Amino acid sequence: MVFQQNPTLGGRRPGRPRADSLDKPIKDQLIRATVQIVGQNGTTDTSSVHIAREVGVQPSTINYNFASWAHLIAHAGRAAYLEHGETLWARAIDAPSTPEDRLRAFVTAQTDWAQAYPGWSAFFHFPHSAKRASAHMFDLFGDELRDCFSLSYARLYRLAADVREGVVTPDNSWAETADPERIMSDTENLAEALMVGWTSIGMVVWGARENIERMGGEPVKKLNGYAKNRALDAIIERLQAHRREKKSSL
Repeated sequence: MVFQQNPTLGGRRPGRPRADSLDKPIKDQLIRATVQIVGQNGTTDTSSVHIAREVGVQPSTINYNFASWAHLIAHAGRAAYLEHGETLWARAIDAPSTPEDRLRAFVTAQTDWAQAYPGWSAFFHFPHSAKRASAHMFDLFGDELRDCFSLSYARLYRLAADVREGVVTPDNSWAETADPERIMSDTENLAEALMVGWTSIGMVVWGARENIERMGGEPVKKLNGYAKNRALDAIIERLQAHRREKKSSL
């Protein structure tokens, strides 16, 4: 999957909208521009002036539509997080139809997305980097974000369980209708899924591209790539070992 890259900060005179977006509401244009530009530059190196210039409006348009710059970041954060969840699942569905390949694709998509959108990765993993905007986001969209988080973990649970059981669950919408109580009661499989989730978060944080290159240069960057692949191999090997143990006990 190819991730969209940040559009170049435009040189259009404020007040002149993009010719290809005249049919889109200004609020949607502002959210999309913020998703892209904050995704690349982070919240501290992006300003309302950057976003207004990209859309071709006056900066006051942001306050008119969103009450404040922090509220616009909150709306864009919601959009980015929902896209993040669907991106991970799309990669799993598009992978070869083996339980191992699907799980590997899901986890790898996590690190790929973080490298494509490092600004949002920092915002989600370290919300104090934009404390006010993060608070607005959860005040406005907390229930929706929590539902998205739960759905992603239900999907991860199913992918990990499939590797342990040596099957591919044919219903790709399984997680949408799964019984949360059933998942919570399956403590062994759920613990494995949580370990996969924690490992992938660690891979995202440790593998932040700028820091790895600045702190350790090319040798550490290569080592980090090797370690990421080895961590995935170890996760899958542990899940497969459970399958073998179960077969040998029959």
